[in-house]
Amino acid sequence: PEGGTAVVGVKNNYGFRASNQYGEPVKIKGAITDSKGKKIDTVIVRHDGMGTFSFTPIAGEQYQVNWTDDAGKKGIVPIEKASQEGVVISVKGSNEQATVQIQRSDNPPANWKKLNLWIHQNQSLFYKVAINVTEKKSVTAQIPIDQLPTGLLQFTLFSEDFQPIAERVLFVNNRDHEFNVKVSFPLVNLDKRGKNVVEIFVPDTAAANLSVAITDFALNTPETQTIFSDLLLSGDVKGKIYNPAYYLMSDSDTVTAHLDLVMLTHGWRRFDWSRLKAGLPP
Repeated sequence: PEGGTAVVGVKNNYGFRASNQYGEPVKIKGAITDSKGKKIDTVIVRHDGMGTFSFTPIAGEQYQVNWTDDAGKKGIVPIEKASQEGVVISVKGSNEQATVQIQRSDNPPANWKKLNLWIHQNQSLFYKVAINVTEKKSVTAQIPIDQLPTGLLQFTLFSEDFQPIAERVLFVNNRDHEFNVKVSFPLVNLDKRGKNVVEIFVPDTAAANLSVAITDFALNTPETQTIFSDLLLSGDVKGKIYNPAYYLMSDSDTVTAHLDLVMLTHGWRRFDWSRLKAGLPP
């Protein structure tokens, strides 16, 4: 479930990832069914074994994913039972803003009607939003993210007494980790141990500390991982990301949507809030 826990009577968005024993994506197709075999939704892979589906759980009902891969292998995966009461968080992002929707069940606990949303990154708190769902069952907020640094942005929803309820991660790609340089070659010498001169011009608005690697062009192959993807993406989420460099090659709508599937399916958690609340340090 998108926020960590599904809730009965509330439409929940689910992310899924199909992979083999080596962490490589597998293409599957299938359906969500209830305990009576009734089809609830279709399972369709959108990118590299990942996709989403959504439905509203009914109290006392059990759901499962029935899938088939390209090799004809079939399987069944039970979906964790939804909570009888609670709050669901949903986040949709663009390069300019994030739209946060909070939905609650009919009868949540009393301390879950006045909520606190913290939005933070790299242990820096950017926004604190007070959300009142005492009268309303659904609240939507627009959060500007166009000035935030590139990286994982965490949305943590707390109860009135700061018990963590739900969590969602969004990747902000404002491309501030990049800058363009001009390269020229005043002197080129292909003799053995010949002198070559390479000049790199960096804009005066960028603070640069550069390292340079020179390789044989014939050995040049498409990059599946880069310094950017290691530092900004792979190092901060759990599990293997297949071809992580792809997600930082562009900020187009398609790549951004595919990157959000990674956020939904890799269980990123920087803090264990329950341990912190109990006074247990990392």
